[in-house]
Amino acid sequence: MTELQGPADATPGSLTHSVSGSLLRVVLAGEIDAALRDDASAVLTTVITSDLPVDVDASGVTFIDSSGVGFVVQLCFAVEERAGTFRLVNPPQAMRDVLDMLGLTERLRVVSAEDSIDDESPLVEPPTAAHQDVPAAV
Repeated sequence: MTELQGPADATPGSLTHSVSGSLLRVVLAGEIDAALRDDASAVLTTVITSDLPVDVDASGVTFIDSSGVGFVVQLCFAVEERAGTFRLVNPPQAMRDVLDMLGLTERLRVVSAEDSIDDESPLVEPPTAAHQDVPAAV
């Protein structure tokens, strides 16, 4: 399994978002962890109040911990709640490996950058009652 950089190679993390046409784009870069809690809350609020499809660009992630994975899952659930389209775009292989181990790759609709942003097909798996019990704290 490929490993992401650890704390010794720390790259400060960032969460940003922008609207481009009819797409809300969230960009994850560097270390995605609990230090980004305030930024994560602001992005989540934007996603919840938007009716746009959401692409999360994870190509710049160098490290992600459980709070970072939790944030990505919360984004996905927030978009599902409003019956929108969510995609996780270009996560590094190590992040894909973690998502695979957790059984989240299909749920988060992991895609490469070459996949068309016009593809707004529904998520692979609709939310179930079990998914509603996930804590909302990031």
